[in-house]
Amino acid sequence: MMQTAQDIWRELIRLSTEIDKALDEVRARCVEAASLDVEHKQAAATAYLSADGSTVREREAQATLAVGHLALRAKVAAALEKSATEALRSRRQQISAIQSMLAAQRAEAEFSRTGPQFTP
Repeated sequence: MMQTAQDIWRELIRLSTEIDKALDEVRARCVEAASLDVEHKQAAATAYLSADGSTVREREAQATLAVGHLALRAKVAAALEKSATEALRSRRQQISAIQSMLAAQRAEAEFSRTGPQFTP
């Protein structure tokens, strides 16, 4: 548990650094997910247009089979993007918790210094 102001500042600086890293990770994951999504959709369209099926469902099935590996990569990239975003939110919540703790300590210190402000 953090005891001193110096400990609290160290933790805030650490979390701030973690937020910077998490932001970089989210940016990278967003770019990767978008690129893979576009790659998958383009490949699916190309595969559909070149499919030999006599019905729409047959052509869609052939296209899906042809680009399934790209669909998987795109879904994994989207999941990693979501995971990185959640990690960023978690770091922000940790800072918020420290801020709440500091506000409570400040209120306690003010109360200790001045006592209750009760006037009948």
